[in-house]
Amino acid sequence: MELTLELGYEQILELVKQLPQVQQVQLKKDMEEITPKTSLTDWQKLLLNGPVMADEGFEEAKTTRKQLNKRWKMS
Repeated sequence: MELTLELGYEQILELVKQLPQVQQVQLKKDMEEITPKTSLTDWQKLLLNGPVMADEGFEEAKTTRKQLNKRWKMS
């Protein structure tokens, strides 16, 4: 016999809140074990080691955007 439920996040959260504190702690430990940590770590590495725009490049981009916006409005 198989039973399939479609529960939204809010419904699941309410069910978890009804668990005794001990089971909530166990659930948290279990969730940490099944959550893929490597993809998050890889993502963090990518963000931290990625290219960074210098202040002068940012100012140039802002100026260019202003000029383009002015030209676009004139058309």
